[in-house]
Amino acid sequence: MVHLLLQFDPAIQRFMAMRVNTYEHFRPSPVSVAWGIAIVVIPMLGFGYLVKSSRDKLEASYRRGEVAYSDRGFKFN
Repeated sequence: MVHLLLQFDPAIQRFMAMRVNTYEHFRPSPVSVAWGIAIVVIPMLGFGYLVKSSRDKLEASYRRGEVAYSDRGFKFN
């Protein structure tokens, strides 16, 4: 009779029902779209810009001959 030891908590039941039904009642709005863009798109674009700019600087120094071939990070050995 383990089920008799558990107590029914209406607050937990409401919380779990809210979690299950969230997507059924969600309607996209301009605010939710803005939050989605701010959380997903902007960090991805920012990180891509940082990676591309650093790689372009390295590539430019390689092409100008400022870095010896033996000192490069990506080389064939």
